[in-house]
Order: sequence, then structure tokens, then C-alpha cells
Amino acid sequence: GLAAAGVVCFHLQLDWMQGGFLGVTTFFALSGFLLTSLLVAEHRQTGTVDVVAFWGRRFRRLLPAALATLAAVAALAPLLATPEQLASLRGDVTAAVAYVANWRFIADGRAYADLFSSPSPVQHFWTLSIEEQVFLVLPVLVLATAALGGAGRAGRHRSPEVRVRHLRRRLLPVLAVLAGASATTLWWTYDPAEAGLTAYYATVTRAPAFLIGALAAAA
Repeated sequence: GLAAAGVVCFHLQLDWMQGGFLGVTTFFALSGFLLTSLLVAEHRQTGTVDVVAFWGRRFRRLLPAALATLAAVAALAPLLATPEQLASLRGDVTAAVAYVANWRFIADGRAYADLFSSPSPVQHFWTLSIEEQVFLVLPVLVLATAALGGAGRAGRHRSPEVRVRHLRRRLLPVLAVLAGASATTLWWTYDPAEAGLTAYYATVTRAPAFLIGALAAAA
């Protein structure tokens, strides 16, 4: 809640909240922590991770509100949107429904600074898109790490404490390597000349926050 409030204050362009955009990074880290905690807890209890059920829970939680918001935007846009916004609205809404809005904004060269001029009415869906993309990959990563490390099917006969210890021992180095690689990608791709467009919107350059949270959970 505090992280979200910081973002709102930043968008109001309050002088004392210049770093409010960091609330997004905080939120991503918390998401990585909470989701990995759920996955580790599930593996501890059952000896596996039901990836399809995990995806279903995420979509049931996020999709209804997202679709209601997009329907409201589509209904109000003819009355409130500028001609520039209307010109790209159909593609923007489609990308938001598919949870790839962040990649559409990169492809269109729309910098985050545009938010303070004439932004897409669904520009905030870039964060939800990244979240969903991470939600698709993270349970598969945990399940694959458990299986390759012998903590999967064969490990179901072990006690919950032994199972989770084996999983964490294997998950920590995997997450650490991925976090280092994605942080390097962030450093490599950041270009002030393009207002940090790719660095700001790309899933891989936002991954360090999620992975740091995931590392904390695994530890």
C-alpha cells in the first residue's frame, strides 16, 4: 500500500516525491517474495508444484478486475480520449488483455515520460503485463529446479522439512545466477538517449526485483 501511494504521489509531480517511482520496484520485489513463498510452501506440503492450478489462481485474481477496467476505458474513450489516444487504443487494449502491453510500448517507442503528456489510457497495464509474464515462468522454474535437483517425484517420500531444504539448496544458486544476469542486462540496455525505454518496460530488465524477492523467500 505504501509503495502504491508513493507511485501515485510521484504521478502528481509532488516535489518531495521525486523517487516515488521506486514503489513499482518495491512492489515487484514483494510479489517475487510472496509468490515464491507460496510455491516453496506447496512443494513442502505436496512434494510438487501444480503449475496449472497456480496459473488459474493468478488469472482468477487479476483478470476480472482487469477486464472490467478495460471495458470501462473502451466505453469512455470516445468521450474523453484525445485523437492520438483513440488512434492507438484498440491495439493498446488488445495488448493489455494479452498481458503484453509493456512490449507494445517498447515496439511503439513510447517512453514512460509520455505519461505526463498524452499517455495511453491503459499505460499502467505495463506493470500487470510484467507481473503476469513472471507468474507464467516462476512456477515452472521452481518445479524444474526441484525435478532436476532430485527434489521432485523421488523427493515426495521424504519428510516436508527435508523436501524444502533440498529445494532451497538448489533454488538459491539458480535464482542468484538469474538475478545477476538480468541485472547485467539492465545495465547493458539502459540508454539515457531513449529515456530508458527498454530498461523501464522490458520484462528481463525488471526481473532483478522479482528475483531478489524470490531469493529472500528461498532463503
